[in-house]
Parts: sequence; structure tokens; C-alpha cells
Amino acid sequence: MDKFGGFLGPVIGWALIELAGWSLDQVILAAFVPCAISVALLMLPGYPRHETSPAIRERRSGRRLYWSALATVGLVSIASFPLALLILRAVELDLGFSGALGGYALYRLAAAVVAAPTGRLVDRHGAGPTLAACAAFTGAAAALALGATATFLALAFALLGVAESLSRVGAKSWIASVAGPELRRQAL
Repeated sequence: MDKFGGFLGPVIGWALIELAGWSLDQVILAAFVPCAISVALLMLPGYPRHETSPAIRERRSGRRLYWSALATVGLVSIASFPLALLILRAVELDLGFSGALGGYALYRLAAAVVAAPTGRLVDRHGAGPTLAACAAFTGAAAALALGATATFLALAFALLGVAESLSRVGAKSWIASVAGPELRRQAL
């Protein structure tokens, strides 16, 4: 589902720019909507949380819980507005190929650096808060991308890299924890 969301986000952004005539700023602002919805859903009292006890996991597993978690992960993935928008911003700011490639490298570096700490965060606090943090970092990256300077854009690339790590580790952990044995092979 995270791969589908990663595909759907750029397609929606492209359609809004090319077909609906939106500006890049409007598309980046629109990325806040799924971010806000994701944070709200993940922080609702009683929303499925990461469970570590096998007995609790087996009791709470089921198709409805699994599909609910999968849908939320999909929404978080869409909220992780496409990296392509940041690359477009680099082009718009006349940073050239080097600026766009440097931003992408910063994005990947940030994701790699926080991968291990993200695993510990999920172990301690569960996947729900981790995915909510992903949406919050994505929203912050969107806000920074609206800035008209290379410095703001570099920070946006780094924050989006952190969000990517939070999304991947949190989503896989959550899906694994709510999928029963029969769904686990399909889920991961």
C-alpha cells in the first residue's frame, strides 16, 4: 500500500498542475490535507496500536483491523507528498541538476541515518505515533518547500527523508502486528 501511495501522490500532483492549472505552491499546500487527516486518524483514542503480546495480537487480528491499518498506511503514503515536488521546486529555484541531485542525496541520507532510531521508536511507542510523526514531518517539509530559498528546500529534503524512514518502518511494523498468520504472508 505504501508503494501505491508513493505512486498516487505524484500522479495527483501532476494532474493538479497539468490538468487543473494549479501552481506548485498550491499542490504543496494541498499535501497538508492528507497529512492532517493521517495525524487525526492515528491519534484517535482506541485506534489500533502496535501490539507486542502474541495473545493480544491473535485476539485482535482479523481482516477488518488489517484493512483498517492498510488503509491508514495508504493515506500516510499519499500524505508523504512526492519527492518529485521537491525536485520541481529545485528546478523552479534555478538550482540546476546539481541542486536537485544534491537534494535527493540529502533525502536518502536523512532516511538512512534515522532508520535504526526509528525502529527503536516503534518498539517503544508503537507504529501509530510513528506514522503520525511521519505525517507531521511531511507537513513540516511541505511548509519549508514553500520557502523561496535553497536553504529551506534543503531542510525540506532532509525532513522528507526522515518522514520516509518513519513511514516505512512504522507501516511494516503496524501491518505485521495486526495481520494474523494467514494475512502476514500477503501483507509483507
